[in-house]
Parts: sequence; structure tokens; C-alpha cells
Amino acid sequence: MFPPVLQTIMASANWKPAIDHDPTPWLDALATHHYPLFPAAEALLASYGGCAFTTVAWHDTAFELTDTLDGIFEWTSSEIELSIDPYRALALTEATIWQTHPYILHTRLQLAPIGQVSYPTQNNASIFVLSNGSIMQGQWRFNRLDWKLPSVPVLSMLGASLEQAIEKILYDGLLIMERTTNLIHEEHEGHEAERF
Repeated sequence: MFPPVLQTIMASANWKPAIDHDPTPWLDALATHHYPLFPAAEALLASYGGCAFTTVAWHDTAFELTDTLDGIFEWTSSEIELSIDPYRALALTEATIWQTHPYILHTRLQLAPIGQVSYPTQNNASIFVLSNGSIMQGQWRFNRLDWKLPSVPVLSMLGASLEQAIEKILYDGLLIMERTTNLIHEEHEGHEAERF
């Protein structure tokens, strides 16, 4: 991976752990909606609750990944947006569904929604922290066996930590290509010229 991309985006979003942040309102919301409270959820919300970022400022911007490689976000008109706030999670009011997901029953782990991620080409997803500290996303998707059947709740692993999860989300939307000097700038100027 190429850490400078992640560091650059996080720095511009002022993404940083809070100091002595009180997670009580978020924990109360989880308990009210019948989610279990466990140390990993409390620690994550105490450090990152309220943090958010979007990639909108980085559209049409190339990242220097190596001496010969550039990266640019695939979607130039929509952004990836992530917020750590249980109130933003669609799953907050769906505790029974997600706590009885086959993966959770199989692993005997606990989970709690901690926020939401919005993608340009997918349904919005709830972000969950598991009792072992791992991060997953949950989405409702069409039933692949029969599209006429109702959508199903799907969990997918994002990483062993919040940092790994964010890295995966960002790199999934990053195109890696051979560096071409001013390629993006020249293309943008060409499109502007066509308008006149």
C-alpha cells in the first residue's frame, strides 16, 4: 500500500483521535436500540466519535505513489464519505437483524454500529465494530440466488482496525497508473476548451 495517500486525506480532513472525548451519548443510543456495549466499541467511540471525511476535495487530483506511479480516485463526480457516528448508521434501528446474522452467530462475537460509509457506486453501508476490535460493513443487497426475493443483509470484513478499514475503503476507489506529467490537468483544460 501507499501510506502517503491515506495520511494526506486524513490530514486535510483534520482526522485525529479526540482527547478525553465522552462517548456516553453514542453508547446510550446503542443500548437504547438493544446493541451490546463492549470495550472495543467504547474505546473506538471515545477516540474517533464524531470524526468524518470525504474525498470530494481530491477529485481530479493525482497522488504520487512512487517515482513512476500515480493514483487518482475513480469517481470524479461523487465522493467517498465516512463518518464515525452511530446515529448515522442505518443499522442502528436494526439490532435484531444484524445480531442474528449467520457470521455473528457462528463466531459468537458481538457487534455494534459506529457509523456509515457512502460510496459512489454502492448502497450506503453501516460500519460495525466487533468485540475483537475488527471492523465490518453491513449493507442490504439484492439476493444473488433470485433477484425477485427480498434484499438480504450482508456483512463484509474491512480490517482488523479502523485504520485498516479506512485504508481499504479508500484504496478500493483508487486507480493506479503510470505517471504521465500533467495528464489530469491537460485533460481538464481540454474539456473546458470544448465548452466554449
